[in-house]
Amino acid sequence: MIPSTINYATALVDGQDTGRYTLPEQIVQTVQTYRRATELQAPEVAGFTRQDAADDALAALTAGGPVDLAALAAKVRAGATRHGDSTEASGIALATLELSAAEAVRTAVELADGVVTEHLRSAFDALLEEVRQVAADLDGTSLDLHGLLNAPAKVRKAYERLGELTMRHEALWHARKMCTRLTGARPTHDQSGLFIEFRDRLALHPDLAPTTPVPQLAAPSDPKARLLWLVTDAALGTPWLPTVEEADARWWDQYGQRIQERAMRQEQAQATYGAA
Repeated sequence: MIPSTINYATALVDGQDTGRYTLPEQIVQTVQTYRRATELQAPEVAGFTRQDAADDALAALTAGGPVDLAALAAKVRAGATRHGDSTEASGIALATLELSAAEAVRTAVELADGVVTEHLRSAFDALLEEVRQVAADLDGTSLDLHGLLNAPAKVRKAYERLGELTMRHEALWHARKMCTRLTGARPTHDQSGLFIEFRDRLALHPDLAPTTPVPQLAAPSDPKARLLWLVTDAALGTPWLPTVEEADARWWDQYGQRIQERAMRQEQAQATYGAA
């Protein structure tokens, strides 16, 4: 059986050009091998059955000619051999496809976290640096049509660049999602995804009381405007692209001590109540 997760591995490879990220060569090679395996096709063979032989014999008799039963039998055996070879070839092609898919998935799962930390993250950091330059070139220009039509050529060029950067940004996060689906990683602590996009999320809420739930961010809905927002108004939050485990660890850094202290107080209270 071909694992459904092969689609995540192929999507990871397909996103390289748009996302401008690299991948371990092992992932690229195993996915390429899988794709070559999908092109394997057993040759179609026209068989020659006993019924075909009987039809030929009847036609010969009807025409008044002789019937060479030995020759017809040899044709039936040859047809059966060709059909058997074709069936076996189909089975070999399927088995090869399954093996190549399993190997591609195994490799991608094994290297997925490293893809995020060593490949996607460097591409993400480079992207943000380019976005900062675009933000500087836009210099606060409104992104609506009127503002852009009346803007200098430098600003219009920066806006065009912003569109390409936005696609790269989306491709990088899609690749990160593929890695997470490959590993099946689930957060233990950061189940609301508080630290998925920002390493220092709480810096965006400096007046928030320790026990107050962290509110939703008032981020722009337009992808281009949101990308600019990441490197301007939201820059204090330190945008990053973490693994599930890293986001979890960051959550624990922020809240773990408080949880441990609360648990200790509860234990002490239970001990006191039990002694009483």
